[in-house]
Amino acid sequence: MRSTVLIGDVADIQRGSIDPRKYPDTHFELYSIPGFDDNRTPERLVGAGIGSTKSVLPEKGVLFSKLNPRINRVWTFGGTSPARRIASTEFVCLVPDEDKLDLEYLGWRLRAPDIVQELPVATAAATKSRERIKPRSLLDLTIPLPPLKEQQRIVGILNQAAKIQRLRLQAQEHFREFIPALFARMFGEQDQVGVRYPCVPLREVAEIGSGATKGRRIEATDAIEVPYLRVANVQDGFLNLDEIKTITIRRGEERKYSLAPGDLVMTEGGDPDKLGRAAVWNGELGYCAHQNHVFRVRPDTEVVLTDYLRDVAGSVYGKAYFLSVAKQTTGIASINKTQLGGFPVPVPPMELQVLYAKIVATAHEIASVSEAAAGRIATLSSSLFSRLLESPTLGKQIRSTSAGSHTQHTVVQP
Repeated sequence: MRSTVLIGDVADIQRGSIDPRKYPDTHFELYSIPGFDDNRTPERLVGAGIGSTKSVLPEKGVLFSKLNPRINRVWTFGGTSPARRIASTEFVCLVPDEDKLDLEYLGWRLRAPDIVQELPVATAAATKSRERIKPRSLLDLTIPLPPLKEQQRIVGILNQAAKIQRLRLQAQEHFREFIPALFARMFGEQDQVGVRYPCVPLREVAEIGSGATKGRRIEATDAIEVPYLRVANVQDGFLNLDEIKTITIRRGEERKYSLAPGDLVMTEGGDPDKLGRAAVWNGELGYCAHQNHVFRVRPDTEVVLTDYLRDVAGSVYGKAYFLSVAKQTTGIASINKTQLGGFPVPVPPMELQVLYAKIVATAHEIASVSEAAAGRIATLSSSLFSRLLESPTLGKQIRSTSAGSHTQHTVVQP
């Protein structure tokens, strides 16, 4: 059984401060809260550009934000730097006894989900975001303490999991960039598509339906509750179905307000950037209605395909049209059914639309697999530290992923 000790038994808090303004020409590497939130990137500044006293940092250590501990800001640093390292006084710097405790192992322990629950708030504040912990409370936290080589093996596995998670997230970001680039490649730049192909009013190539109004007075004997799509469910190019609410409609109105696979759902407005926001309904929930602030657009697929229509509506060309015809008040813009029906849809050759739809479908399948994998990795990573300590078998199963990482490893931020 592995021993457990207090962090204060194997690490200490770095002390010391500096006023960089006294060294106006000296180059500093500043570890700040904004820098952490911005992809964990320290700022490079000269002393003259730093406006307050900072904490002096050692060659390596682990920073833990004492501000708003609900956000687990843990920043491991080390290695050589051409500049003098300093940190915001909102960070506590822990320095491990390297004969007993691995630097990155300490960092991973401080990222564990149970840490936030264990830390008492020392300074009450008007809002949770301004609460702070007492720095010495970090020293009272417990840490499992296997031998150093075992700590380093665990770190290697955790770093590999973090790397895989980052690659998955990068792949998702590339996918979001891919669809607009594909659209531009196949149909022309988004602001030029309207001059490349003949345009037809949307009402001539699609059936446009308005949705059910919430709060109508309906006799109880005539009322039924059905799931429905709200504006919040319709994002720019995709549906968010995390929360589906119900609406009361009359018996016999099911068909009038129903969505069918292949329908395009479009928001009537709200914030100006929401105009033209559209997504494809693929029958994800079986029967589903739509509210009156969400239009149902059922295209004539012999003329225009849903995937193409969604992306031309959400293009620079589409958004420019909707903004030009929208009724606008302070911060709010909306379109009605007539204005939507007047949207001049550029109609490319059908074979081009079919090819586009096939590529988009394949890309969505790949992205869906990647997103699911990223979610599983994120869930696993949050508990991996404790699982590796509790289960030697788990460590053996993925030992190969950390081969060569037992004695040395580069500082990796998850």
